[in-house]
Amino acid sequence: MKYVDAAIAVLQQHDREMTTAEITAVALERGLIAPHGRTPWKSMEARLYTLVLSDRNPGVVKIWQLGLIRTRRGSVRWAWKPKTR
Repeated sequence: MKYVDAAIAVLQQHDREMTTAEITAVALERGLIAPHGRTPWKSMEARLYTLVLSDRNPGVVKIWQLGLIRTRRGSVRWAWKPKTR
């Protein structure tokens, strides 16, 4: 399963905001992804950021808090909020 599909499945199952590390841990625990590198949470993070910016995003939402200049470190969370048509 692709990282994006695994993240969507995890976020749909858990009805709360989750960090990238939490999403990755659940996906690994359930056997949804089989990473080849040493930092699967970074791969998941990259896929989620790309998904949020794309037009094919089915409902993954990035939730963050503003810092002094940009997003406050450690504040990014992901949630599932399906788009209504």
